[in-house]
Amino acid sequence: MRCLVALTVCILCVISSSVMRVAATDAQQKIIREELPTCAEDGTCESPLATIQKIISYNIDDGSLTINSQQLYAEPFKQYGMEAARHLREIVKDVNSLELLAENKFDDNYVHMIISMTNDLSALAAIHKLEWLYGSSDYTVDAPQSESFDKTLSICNAVTRLFNLLQLHVETNDVETSEYISTGISSAALVLGDLFQLRPSVDSSAIIKDDYSTAYQYFIFAENSIVKSLSSMSIDKNGDLIIANSDRNNHKQEDEAYLLMLDDVLTVHASIKLRFGSLLLEMYFAGFTLDVFNNLHFDASGLAANLVAMSIGSDGLVQQLSENQKHILQEAFAKLETSTVVSRKIQHHSDVDTRHYDLADAYSRMGIINSLLQEWSLSVENCKTGLSMLSEYVNGSENVASLDDIIVTMITITQSLFESYLHLPGEIESAKDAFRTHLLVRKAAQTDDQSDIFGKELTNEDEEEVRQLLLFNKDETTQPIVDSAQVQESLLMYQTMLEDTLRAQQEYPAGMPHYSKLDIDGGAAYDVHDNLYEGSLRSVIGSLYLDLNQPWNARDELEHAAQLLGEGIELVDSGKYEVIGDDGDPLNYSLRLDLAHVLHSLSYTYLALMQWKKSYDAFEEAMDIYQSELSEGESPMEWNSIATATSQSLSTSMTDRLLHYFFRQTEEVSIDLEDFQRGQNVTA
Repeated sequence: MRCLVALTVCILCVISSSVMRVAATDAQQKIIREELPTCAEDGTCESPLATIQKIISYNIDDGSLTINSQQLYAEPFKQYGMEAARHLREIVKDVNSLELLAENKFDDNYVHMIISMTNDLSALAAIHKLEWLYGSSDYTVDAPQSESFDKTLSICNAVTRLFNLLQLHVETNDVETSEYISTGISSAALVLGDLFQLRPSVDSSAIIKDDYSTAYQYFIFAENSIVKSLSSMSIDKNGDLIIANSDRNNHKQEDEAYLLMLDDVLTVHASIKLRFGSLLLEMYFAGFTLDVFNNLHFDASGLAANLVAMSIGSDGLVQQLSENQKHILQEAFAKLETSTVVSRKIQHHSDVDTRHYDLADAYSRMGIINSLLQEWSLSVENCKTGLSMLSEYVNGSENVASLDDIIVTMITITQSLFESYLHLPGEIESAKDAFRTHLLVRKAAQTDDQSDIFGKELTNEDEEEVRQLLLFNKDETTQPIVDSAQVQESLLMYQTMLEDTLRAQQEYPAGMPHYSKLDIDGGAAYDVHDNLYEGSLRSVIGSLYLDLNQPWNARDELEHAAQLLGEGIELVDSGKYEVIGDDGDPLNYSLRLDLAHVLHSLSYTYLALMQWKKSYDAFEEAMDIYQSELSEGESPMEWNSIATATSQSLSTSMTDRLLHYFFRQTEEVSIDLEDFQRGQNVTA
């Protein structure tokens, strides 16, 4: 029996990495009992052969193979590629052999034939899924991606129906066969769910809400099915023996066949938990939430809100996630964590490399969830574990999976890692190291040479080549990071303020001093050239340009802002000028922190332009200022963002908003955000 289970696990290897009450939906009902044998009133049922012929049949006249009432293949099979043709011929051979068996007697011959068919059908589904994900391959003939999706879906449904037929006829006291069938049904449901989870990323016309909801339903069924299978083996969801039945199972621990079967079941169980947890995280970002009764909720307008971990309220204070947002993230984390616990208990499975990679993927996603829940220390711990495991996998495996996929995972892990360090006091040096690693991985993603990723030096890409690359990928790289209407409104306001400031400079009488001692309510009207004020305006404008994915405009404004702030700080340091609050007292915080915030933002802008060395240099300079200016127990990301104070959302993550202009709020000086927005700012 292990031959098919091993193949089912192999299918899982091609699974990659969005008010509805959770119930037995239509999709689940099809999995549970799709077209089982029909029975007459007198109790006589159609033969197993008649049921199988409804699922799959071969027409000897025209050489066509029909699966689930769809004519999917026509001879010559070689047009589908060597690997696909081999499985197709095996399926035809099994279908023809079944017709030679006793029509009404479901014996071992039927079981072995059905097992053989599910084996080849599952392999065929895996081939079509790869073609659907990555386009035409050596395995099959060129075909539209939608056709590959439909074939994969139809074949997986056929596999499910054959398993249901086995489950109906095979005696339940045959433990090995029973567990094999149960695991096969769970695996088929997992592959079906994975198809719908992935479709929005492959097919732009897919409806995210519908596909994610369907995937969720399949995963619920797969999860329940595999847990029942484990329970029948006296194993709990974490892969441990249930204590009450430990005596009865002691002898099984020495049974190699039992241990191999257990590993197969645990492998599928871990895969289900990993994919289900990943789905819930994607659903969160798509606008889904989950209440305490496990009812799913979807709000299309909530998509942008869920893209960030926190939001700014009308009072300018950081608002926490809603309970429903937290719950879906916590459920995702729990499933991912279970997948890591179960994976570590698999002892005899041959595909160690894939399991190692899946563990790294799970820890990466757990770290992301920790950061969304503002659990920074846990995020660091999980991201470091995931990154270490991924590095071991790349260095120690002789058969490394797609390096491109691994680099994408590394980008995610290192990004979450350095962002989490920025929230922790005393971890600035760690943040610098993690950011450098992140830049090296991003650099590797843009080059053909991906060897010795962490041993290379940071360099800057040719700006003209970067410009051409971004223009070539314009549809993918120029989408606004946040709500563009909101950002455009804010951008217009700050540009108007800057224009008024520059106009005042030109109109001021020649020969008059360029600086004067002004309070926080003074504004530019009283001063011909206030570097700090102009610099702060340009920093906000630069941040908004980057929110709109216009990195060149952002770079120009932020570089100018850094220069102006540096000049203004020098003047204040000279003792000739000072910055005071609206109470007439000197402002009680270091102006160098404003410069650090701009440099920090500028580093993200350089990153977007693939200026890797410039990005790290700006980040390092910002971190050094934070190191010297922040008080003990403070971290760089504790500072609120004036640039986003009027927005509906503020993210502490570069993933969602690449740039912020931070401004410290102290007990001594309270800044009226509304006054600031009307053009009143700190002046020198």
